[in-house]
Amino acid sequence: MNVSPANGGEVTSPNFTTPITAYPAVYTCSNEYTLTATPNTNGGFQFIEWIVNTSRTTSNPLFVSADGPTDVTAVFRKFNSPNADAGADQTVIENSLVTLNGSGSSDLDNDIASYFWRQTAGVSVTLSDSSAVNPTLTAPEVSGNPEVLTFQLRVRDEAGFFDTDTVTITVADEDNVPPTADAGGDQTVTEGDQVTLDGSGSFHPDDDIISYLWQQTAGVNVTLSDSSAVNPTFTAPEVTGDPLTLTFQLTVEDLTGLTDVDMVSIIINAVTNGDEDDGGGGGGGGGGGGGCFITDALR
Repeated sequence: MNVSPANGGEVTSPNFTTPITAYPAVYTCSNEYTLTATPNTNGGFQFIEWIVNTSRTTSNPLFVSADGPTDVTAVFRKFNSPNADAGADQTVIENSLVTLNGSGSSDLDNDIASYFWRQTAGVSVTLSDSSAVNPTLTAPEVSGNPEVLTFQLRVRDEAGFFDTDTVTITVADEDNVPPTADAGGDQTVTEGDQVTLDGSGSFHPDDDIISYLWQQTAGVNVTLSDSSAVNPTFTAPEVTGDPLTLTFQLTVEDLTGLTDVDMVSIIINAVTNGDEDDGGGGGGGGGGGGGCFITDALR
């Protein structure tokens, strides 16, 4: 907070009483003064009033005309800005009654003076009372894809400080059906193979699947290349002994928040080596050599 005379100098304090005669370098030139109180909002103070001797005024800047020593007080108040909370995002069905919720808004001084809601996106709807903590609206009719409505809440305290927050209301067709998750067919692979999971068969009639989430639910832990991808990959782990079975769950979600899950199993076998050549062909060649020797002997 700064209190600055027009003819130079500066006094800094959150709440102070300053005898004018205490600053002769600033005030001896004249008995008329112009003082401006400038609160530093980052420091958490608000200017309330000036007190000249015992007279009070909120005029700022303050013009003082004094024939002698005059006590001037700049009164500041510590303030806390409010915190707006427009509530959690909602997914609702068309034609349903929707209640917006600003009750989570707060102020450390407990002096929230007003609430104000305004729609910032989506098909225009009418709020029951834009100044209420919990206004209501009727969700509009939707044909096909969901309609997204956005509202901003502004809360203001008695000092005039304010904060804003937004909330999204997703309105779905009441005939909307959830998506169908398809994690692909079970696979049998060999240790060391790169394995690709396949969620591309997942389906929604409105083509509005917005997210895929793969989670391993059983087996030796492996690392997926991207758990939110349609086709993540991983390297099949080493097998010592019996084949390993890894299980994965795929969750798909549509625009309205409806979900579906499907499972897939990956069986991993150890590498097997083929029998090595025992050289039997060479032995047959040796037998042929023996036959030549017999022929020579008969001669």
